[in-house]
Amino acid sequence: MVMLGVITDKRGFNGEMSVSNLIAERIEVPADIDVSVGYSERFSHKYKLVYWKSGKRSAKLRLEGITSDERTKALMEMGVFVEEDMLKKSNPETTFSHEIVGLMAIDNSTKNEIGLVADLIMLPANDVIVIDTGLTILSLPFVEEFIADIDLNAGKLFLNLPDGVEELEEPKTGAGNDSID
Repeated sequence: MVMLGVITDKRGFNGEMSVSNLIAERIEVPADIDVSVGYSERFSHKYKLVYWKSGKRSAKLRLEGITSDERTKALMEMGVFVEEDMLKKSNPETTFSHEIVGLMAIDNSTKNEIGLVADLIMLPANDVIVIDTGLTILSLPFVEEFIADIDLNAGKLFLNLPDGVEELEEPKTGAGNDSID
């Protein structure tokens, strides 16, 4: 199972809720499927999805049996989980955030390896990709202008690096780089 996002607000009446921190923009999820809601996949409860309305960076959902303010408030800050194969079937051309972590980041202009994608952090303004270069950590906005190609089969993420990218690198802590005076 993968987490679609986090329930962050109740919307309107009859149990409609907002889901933020989506694993992809404008993700489509069919109605009448089983989803799990909880703080983790292991500690969750199954619900039938009544509907899902996707927006650019958030979505609205309704779950069968959740119709009161009290029930919706009880689900706030919980994750919404779904079977990955069903999600891929509904979104065949979508690359999900969890698929990016572990890819080899490549400089698209030189074809040189930069390092491994260590994390993808979802922030309100834009997502940030974190690349472990071995000695440093490079954090870049994960926006369309920097992404040349994603090849999941080859395990590579090709990036159009901005000028001055080396100024964005930070030393890794705990990698023997800290000295005690």
